[in-house]
Amino acid sequence: MLRGSLSHTSQRHFLVSLILGLGIAHLLLGIGRLIHRRDHARADAVQMLWTRAVFWTLILSWWVFFQERSVADYAELFERNRGWFLCLFALTSIADIMITVLRVELLDPPIYLPFALHFSALGLTGVFVKSRRFHPILASYVLGAELTWSLVVRRFLET
Repeated sequence: MLRGSLSHTSQRHFLVSLILGLGIAHLLLGIGRLIHRRDHARADAVQMLWTRAVFWTLILSWWVFFQERSVADYAELFERNRGWFLCLFALTSIADIMITVLRVELLDPPIYLPFALHFSALGLTGVFVKSRRFHPILASYVLGAELTWSLVVRRFLET
């Protein structure tokens, strides 16, 4: 691709399409594996329903994202969607904790529970704080914390 050949908006659309496409490919790969190994593994109805739900969510996310292509002011769009987006972010952290409880690994490692809960607290804080200065700091912190957890902390916990 030639440097500067895409506008910033087009670059964002390309990146989002790539990420959503990878998610869809991952789901389809899992279904393909299941079909290929059908003699050795049986499909679970609940798993297949969730696979369909996630697949449809990815498709809808892509569709909605491209409907917003005509938006001239992304700051206004963020403000309009900030409340529900950050509530869903907080609920995702709670869902992660619930899944971990079901695996009976809530306090293994001991830092997990406070770490996961702090994301919920940050998401809910972001719902109520309207400052344009706060949200880039919040997003940068969440990104940095997630990268640190997944690429550094977990590596040390596994050894």
